[in-house]
Amino acid sequence: MTAAAQCSIIIPVYGAFEESRKCLESVLRHSPEARAVFVIDDASPHGEFIKQLPAQLRQDARLVIKRNPVNLGYVKSCNVGMQLACGDDVVLLNSDTEVTAGWLAKLSAAAYSDARVATVTPFTNNGEICSFPQFCADNLLPSFCTLEELGEIVERASKREYPEIPSCVGFCVYIRREAISKIGVFNAEVFESGYGEENDFSCRAVKAGYINIMDDATFIFHKGSLSFGARKTLLYQRNGEALRRLHPHYFDEVARFKNRDPLRPLRLRIMDELVAFWNRKQPRRTLQVLHNGPFVSRGDPLGGTEMHVQDLIGQVEGVSHWSLVPFKRSYFLTAHLPGMQREYVLDSGAVKLGSILQRSFFDLVHLHHTRWFEHAELCAALVRHGNYIVSLHDFTLVCPRSHLVTLSGKFCSGKECREGCGYKPEYMLRYRSASEALLDQAKRVVCFSDSTKDLYSGIVRGDYRWKKIPHGVPSVSLKAEVPAKPDSNNPLKIVFLGNLHQLKGATVIAELAGWKCLPCGVPLEWHLIGKLFGGTVPGLVQHGSYSREELPEKFAKIRPHLVVLLSLCPETYGLILDEAWNAGVPALVTPLGAPPERVRRSGAGWVLENLTARGVVQTLEKIVHDWQGYLRVRANVSNVELLTVKAEALSYEELYAECGQVCPV
Repeated sequence: MTAAAQCSIIIPVYGAFEESRKCLESVLRHSPEARAVFVIDDASPHGEFIKQLPAQLRQDARLVIKRNPVNLGYVKSCNVGMQLACGDDVVLLNSDTEVTAGWLAKLSAAAYSDARVATVTPFTNNGEICSFPQFCADNLLPSFCTLEELGEIVERASKREYPEIPSCVGFCVYIRREAISKIGVFNAEVFESGYGEENDFSCRAVKAGYINIMDDATFIFHKGSLSFGARKTLLYQRNGEALRRLHPHYFDEVARFKNRDPLRPLRLRIMDELVAFWNRKQPRRTLQVLHNGPFVSRGDPLGGTEMHVQDLIGQVEGVSHWSLVPFKRSYFLTAHLPGMQREYVLDSGAVKLGSILQRSFFDLVHLHHTRWFEHAELCAALVRHGNYIVSLHDFTLVCPRSHLVTLSGKFCSGKECREGCGYKPEYMLRYRSASEALLDQAKRVVCFSDSTKDLYSGIVRGDYRWKKIPHGVPSVSLKAEVPAKPDSNNPLKIVFLGNLHQLKGATVIAELAGWKCLPCGVPLEWHLIGKLFGGTVPGLVQHGSYSREELPEKFAKIRPHLVVLLSLCPETYGLILDEAWNAGVPALVTPLGAPPERVRRSGAGWVLENLTARGVVQTLEKIVHDWQGYLRVRANVSNVELLTVKAEALSYEELYAECGQVCPV
């Protein structure tokens, strides 16, 4: 290893004085090894940078500020700095960066780890291939740690591998003087205002026998593109063409590097350190167990359960959130940090659930779904853990098909398992015995409606610790302009909502779409906000998938008279009902599960007597004929009591605190 040379730091500045001052402060604070810090004020149009600095900074003996008499551009300003630095190594540093403790010594150590090194680039939040946590992305800094703490975390995770990269990245580049002496400074004639000059330098260095490396022990903050503004795209295109002309293989090499992403293991090690840091700050660790998601689809579209878990992870404070999801032959164990996540993929054939659900790590487990897990194994692992909550999003704990509907599509009371679905009595006995033991030992069994509690209580027996917590909506509105009364010239507008498969009424909806008008002659206009499994249906206006945030705008555009819920299975709550009511729209619901319970209690809708297409049409005809009754029902919507997601989260914060027992980190 060659002995390190002296190093000077070069910071070109053009406007953006506040960011430039922060950059300079961090450099002077964290760079005791620097021989000099050269600030090149490139004729900033709104005054001189030196006059913006407090006296304490101006008096630092290492600081040299040179103001160009005319604007030379970024590349020539860098070259001026390299000349001022005489025989020193240099660090070229963008003025919208902030450095961290020990950065310069670590960069220098990396530069002299191999005699072939020409350039060194550290990790950053916004630096193309050197970006963290997302590769080649403009990332926000983690909200739960300071920049200094992140710098320490990156250093702790590093093995000083100093991986080779195809080019340095210009936000922060350590360049050895030996390389400058051999291949020259930046090509200011071709690259002039910036973008591509460091890539050209790196390519020339490689041709001269040098390498470009990354310092995996150092992290600095980079805001990005302050000095270029709207010129960025134009400069990128023009200078990119020049790079391609001078170095024809460069872009192919970068593409191959991005495709291989050899820096991924380094980023994952940093994420592991971040996870450990976050766990130390949030000592209560809660594991959400579910069948899909919660943020990434694992074979099924994301639905109500997944959105509920998303809300818990995003809103319940004071907890380190994790999730466990089975998919194919793997378990996806994910640490959910604020604004980022770390996913661990475990072989479900080799890893037992009991080894994951360790009381020594997860002080509380919140079970949402057993589907796709081995039912008995999961139930037993939870009982052994001993500190868990069960939420009843559907009927999987009493019905292996999850929804209490027989193979012929009829509602099942939980007693027709052999006749309706072909399950042997001994199998159902084992299945429900595991569920009963699970429910019996649960700290709380959370239901979202009385009907769910009643259905479960009729199938499995036990003195369970019930707790009812309704779901929440992002914000409560309950208001919408009343659409025109339907007549021969004004259609009755009906909306179906959600991702709808057969059990959610897809077959009935497809049949309804064929009805063009009511028997009384009022035309019908059928709309779907969401997705209908089975493809396009003539007569149904499909508006595509939606987010909860987009829904009010979609409702305002359609101006529906009512929403229709046609689930063939009993719903445990009915999030779609909340979405309809929050848009100020009443709902027509099936007679099964929680929706009719909620509609009858609120008076904000109607309950079907006959769950067929003809039954729906007959009910719609009654609604149109009694328009004053419709207006009364619609007025009742504004009196519905809906929880906000935040209020719902507070209930779970209290529940978690009540049940949680902090385990050692």
